[in-house]
Amino acid sequence: MRLSIIIPAYNVEIYLKKCIDSILPQIGEEDEIILVNPASTDKTQQILEEYAKQNSHIHYYTIERAGPSKTRNIGIQKAKGKYILFLDADDYIEENYIERMLEERKDHELVICSYRMIQEETGETQIKQYSQKKEEISFDKIPVLYEKELLNLVWNKIYETSIIQENHITFNEKYTKGEDLLFNLAYIQKVNSIKVIPDILYNYIRKKTGVSRSYIEPIENRIERTKMIYEEMIKASRDENVSQIKKTVINLYFHHLRNYIKEQKIYAPWKITRTFREKIKIDYLLQDNLDESLQKIKKLYEKKHIVMMCIKNKMILRKEK
Repeated sequence: MRLSIIIPAYNVEIYLKKCIDSILPQIGEEDEIILVNPASTDKTQQILEEYAKQNSHIHYYTIERAGPSKTRNIGIQKAKGKYILFLDADDYIEENYIERMLEERKDHELVICSYRMIQEETGETQIKQYSQKKEEISFDKIPVLYEKELLNLVWNKIYETSIIQENHITFNEKYTKGEDLLFNLAYIQKVNSIKVIPDILYNYIRKKTGVSRSYIEPIENRIERTKMIYEEMIKASRDENVSQIKKTVINLYFHHLRNYIKEQKIYAPWKITRTFREKIKIDYLLQDNLDESLQKIKKLYEKKHIVMMCIKNKMILRKEK
């Protein structure tokens, strides 16, 4: 079998038909669509049954309530195709998505396409793209891929099933956010080449509300996951561009801090500083062979000048992109 397309489908009756209809004209008998429904309470199950009756290569599985990580892991277990694509059921693909991804996959073990982000409420669109040309990416560019919002997603990539299954690469079911990034970093450690193409092939519908956007993740989970991201990013980059990775991860810590103080309604500067001291630990990033810019961040860190640290790191990242 050529291709397995894995789609979690939870309470997506409004979007599901458009998603599936964007796929069907692009696949043949050598392909399969695997839809995993974690106990939807709307008409998602009914829609899946209707499509499966009309298309022999559509397979759906109904399981008990679970998050995207578990549903995708089940899809990986069921996959029989040589290649895997992941889609979200509330998004849709361009008419040449599959053809282009398979075509570019001939020469590279991981292919990343550009995508269009569409704000559901306003219809406003934004293009996420590495560059205007097709190019092979060296592993030291991994933090740049992350900064351009191309690394922390799975639906803009095509994967080799054997690499995933033989290396037991799965989505971490402990986390509700950031699991796609960890999956990609684990996969990249097992490949020798990455290609990024400028083609805008995927349409991501960004919604203001929803389960993933309304859930407040414990700060402890965010901090634990961020340290894991740092460790996996170092491995995936083959120890290249370590300083840039440190700056990227420091910025991610500030992102968590900013969200946390907003969620907890912490406004007093001294309370923000105390929260930083209690929750955010970046001392392990500020050790050994620091370049000049990180030396400055270290000095600010030691003095707990939190706002200045955040501004300094953002300026460095913007300058080095």
